[in-house]
Amino acid sequence: MVESEVVRQTRHYPMPEARWTVSEEPLAGRTTKLSFHAQQVLSYSDVIALLADDAGFRSLLSQTLASSSFSAFFWEAHPVTSQSLSRPFECVLVEGAALAQLRPDPSPFASRFREHPDQPAIGFSNLGGDAFLVVPTPSAAMTCYPHLACFIRSAPAAQVDAFWRLVGTSMRQRVSSSPLWLSTAGMGV
Repeated sequence: MVESEVVRQTRHYPMPEARWTVSEEPLAGRTTKLSFHAQQVLSYSDVIALLADDAGFRSLLSQTLASSSFSAFFWEAHPVTSQSLSRPFECVLVEGAALAQLRPDPSPFASRFREHPDQPAIGFSNLGGDAFLVVPTPSAAMTCYPHLACFIRSAPAAQVDAFWRLVGTSMRQRVSSSPLWLSTAGMGV
């Protein structure tokens, strides 16, 4: 087995007060690991709070993901429990070539969208009750909605911000002693 040298790269995004930086580490298999830093690496608890409460951080996350060289990707983070909230938050982008071929189909969630026509994003449990979904409501061209990369690159900025805010508040409400995953599915729920 040959080990390859990993190149670490830190991108600095022009944010108000330059509060955060992002480290990107290319991994094998068309995967990129991301971590976020203030004075030190942000914890899972920090990231959940910032998603829920800080528009600047939500913008940084969106800019970081939108700048990925992958046309489409799966976004995944380690599972978290109330006991592991202090661990460093790391997430990965895994190239999702199959996602790039998807066409948006709002029909599986149409009844949910009708219940909340004025909401930019909604959250609800899946049919099996074992996952909580946060979904942007179709309010722009349908071409914005087939996968996360397309959404953050082309949906209205206010909707992207509302989506991330709901992700943060939903995570804050659901963290418990049982593992909770934060990720995108994209290929069917």
